Amino acid sequence: MKVRWWFNFAAGLALLVPVLVSAQQAARTEPDCPKKVKVLVQKIETGLFREYRSYSVVFQPRVLTARTAISGTVTDIKVSDGDLVSEGFVLIMLNEGLEAEAREAEAELERWKKILWNREHWKERSPAAEAQAKTRIEETQARLEEIKARSPQASVSASQTGTVELLVVPGTEVEAGTEVAKVTNPRLKTADLEVDPADLDLFPLGSEIDLGNGMTAVVAGVENNVVRLTVIDPAERLGAEPLSFKLLKREVIDAVVISEDQVLSDDAGDHVFVVNDNQARRADIVVDAQYESQALVTSGLEPKDLLITHHLLSRKTGQLADTLVCLQDGKRVRVMVQDPKSGRFVKFKGELPPSPAIEEEMQEPEKPEVAAEPETVEPAAEEVLREPAVEKEWSPSLGIGAGIGLSMMSDEVFKEVYGSSAVSFDFRLIYAFHPHVEGFIDVAYSTKTGTILGVDAETKIVRAPIALGARYVFEAGGKFKPYVGATAIAFNAKETNDYNPDAGYVTRWGFGLVGGVYYPVAPQVDLFFDMRYGFGTHQIADFEDEAKLDTLRLHLGFVYRFRL
Repeated sequence: MKVRWWFNFAAGLALLVPVLVSAQQAARTEPDCPKKVKVLVQKIETGLFREYRSYSVVFQPRVLTARTAISGTVTDIKVSDGDLVSEGFVLIMLNEGLEAEAREAEAELERWKKILWNREHWKERSPAAEAQAKTRIEETQARLEEIKARSPQASVSASQTGTVELLVVPGTEVEAGTEVAKVTNPRLKTADLEVDPADLDLFPLGSEIDLGNGMTAVVAGVENNVVRLTVIDPAERLGAEPLSFKLLKREVIDAVVISEDQVLSDDAGDHVFVVNDNQARRADIVVDAQYESQALVTSGLEPKDLLITHHLLSRKTGQLADTLVCLQDGKRVRVMVQDPKSGRFVKFKGELPPSPAIEEEMQEPEKPEVAAEPETVEPAAEEVLREPAVEKEWSPSLGIGAGIGLSMMSDEVFKEVYGSSAVSFDFRLIYAFHPHVEGFIDVAYSTKTGTILGVDAETKIVRAPIALGARYVFEAGGKFKPYVGATAIAFNAKETNDYNPDAGYVTRWGFGLVGGVYYPVAPQVDLFFDMRYGFGTHQIADFEDEAKLDTLRLHLGFVYRFRL
């Protein structure tokens, strides 16, 4: 009954603790803000700000349609579907009888001209006959000119080089403007791009657009905020995939640029916090443009201002707050910097180093090289960075862990029956109440079957020792943290076989020594490897000798820690 009680207690505590911790964190509606907030800052510097517009288009082969200029009947088609033609090639003929009509008119004209000549050379001339011939000549000549005027419109030609797709057959009656064929040029491609009206100035008619990979498009037309681009693609490299390019919208020299996530907003507008006389001061700003997580600030910030970028929660771990909720106008702050040697954060005094370089697009143009002045360090800053001792921030934690390992008994009789070792599972609860000292409850479980000596009968043993103790964790200077400790152990075991099928757990008390090492893999997660040796004996009824319960346990596992 005692063993079951211990099991129920340990299991219930292991399940209850994370629930309570999560509930406590969820119940916090107001941040726990210190009187003086530790902050990281960035010194504002000016640079070059470039704002681009990004576009994506799909180029398709250019298709032009061939239309009739007059109404009529399709009398002849000079090409077939899929034929490759050049620009100006005749595709279709309309009203082919115009040629015969023209020849007939020409013959009639010549005939009346001869009649007129003969009448003009008669012995007895007739003015009426001559006038009639002249009238006939004028009428025939007018009719011939009308036929000749209609003849060029009776053919339909290709308006570009490409392959033909016919839309009519011989005998088709068509009206003026009817589409009769399409000509596709696979090496001359077009794309229609919808553009914001404010950005149409980026696409002057006839201008060239660099598409990358050595390809250039030309602005062929602009209508209703739609830009038509054409590109010559002799190698036919442009497929059906979208092609992306960007154009420079504007460029600002000596611009104040900050990260987009550093801009705070409330009902009063956009703002940031700067450091002034060890206090946080609200600065209302005007953000004129944003591009690729960068914000162009045109008002409210000046070069050399100290912009607060983060709220530092822990000097030792470098943990940062998700927001600047603890800052308000007039809040006292302490500027921190990271010591490059120890990696810890320390109070900074003196001139701050330059802010991190802005992205490539935001950098200033290259300037002529000038001999650099010798680098100097403010004495106050150097003194702080060399402080031998750094104030540590520490808080209690509750850890829950699990592991797997080997359990080895020293008793020779036990080894003969069950073998020398068994796989065991480890569950532990750890409370760190001091930076170097922690208490723990460790519950292990293992099971093993064997053969009773002399009777060849099967027997099974279940062991569930519970250890309660404390250990000291050393600071080794690196990531590994060794520890040693001592523990009281309740040796709980149950052995069942054919002779004792309903045996219950038997508990014997002993003590043990433990040693191991932690290795942090995340801010709240440690891997552990430890070795525990437990000492204990068990007086067997009707026997003078005592059975040894000495056990060596090796375990590998992890611990997740909740900060309290």
